[in-house]
Amino acid sequence: NGSGDYTTNYQLIRAVNTVLEKAQQMSLDAGIISKYSAEARFFRAFAYGELLKRFGGMPIITRTINLNDELLQAPRGTREEVISLIYSDLDYAIQNLPEASATKSTDYGRINKSVAQALKVRLALFEGTFEKYHQLGDANKHLTIAKNTANDIISTGYFKLFTYTANPTQSYYYLFQKEGNGYANKEVILPRLYGKDMTDRISTHNYSRNIEQGAITPTRYLVD
Repeated sequence: NGSGDYTTNYQLIRAVNTVLEKAQQMSLDAGIISKYSAEARFFRAFAYGELLKRFGGMPIITRTINLNDELLQAPRGTREEVISLIYSDLDYAIQNLPEASATKSTDYGRINKSVAQALKVRLALFEGTFEKYHQLGDANKHLTIAKNTANDIISTGYFKLFTYTANPTQSYYYLFQKEGNGYANKEVILPRLYGKDMTDRISTHNYSRNIEQGAITPTRYLVD
């Protein structure tokens, strides 16, 4: 399949399966192993969620494979099998990750319990509405999971809407400016961090070259 939406997600699934298998061979504290295994399983759930949204039922791969492995010819799983694996991975993550309130500022951007719950809400809502409007499966089951898990996040009392104290009426605008960045903003459940500087980069973009080559043409208003 030439789709990056297919290949990239299975690459992530392979990386997660590798982490999970090698974790069991490590002579580390059990709490450390369970925490990083929980982070890994969060990302496997994320990858299968992306596959589910685009392709429906997909082959279920929960271990590493080699060039002659029978799983290379694995049949497509059902939607129910995929969402069940997603729930299983996220429930493990929810059980073994720290609370958002216990996340240190130096760990800002890492996966915590509320992040795993939020992904579960999104995917349960997606699957519930998909099944409802396509008249498949048990839509109420998934919608109830979405509702209950969202209430779990709300009940922590940790998250709240961002308020720009200098001008509260402009809070939504400043949410997406420098003032809305950082650990102190409790509206953001999972931020995407770009990095501290050019030598400590996490994510990057190439917009300047796109503008140079004419792929993106900004208006004068945006430039100003």
